[in-house]
Amino acid sequence: MSSVTQRHSHRPQEGREAGLKATKTDDDIIRASEIGQYTYCARAWWLARVKGLTPANVAEMRAGTAQHRLHGQSVERFHRLMRIAVALILLAAALLIAWMVLGLVR
Repeated sequence: MSSVTQRHSHRPQEGREAGLKATKTDDDIIRASEIGQYTYCARAWWLARVKGLTPANVAEMRAGTAQHRLHGQSVERFHRLMRIAVALILLAAALLIAWMVLGLVR
């Protein structure tokens, strides 16, 4: 069984047709995720981008993406709670200083 499947490309003909200028399509744009894929494995990027092949383990890749999304949400939650904790510590310190100053004034 092959580890990749053929994908159909709906890429318009390149070059000039009937004197019209060729326009950029979405296929002409290289996205940041593609750069990441290229740096991880240039061959995999080439197979997908140039040859139009897709991995056979798409379901597993989607599951991995979902897991990364969940992890990202938990990291965001951690940072939000950390900011709240720092704010509460600063508030407590300010109240302690105010209490000490007011206590010295008496």
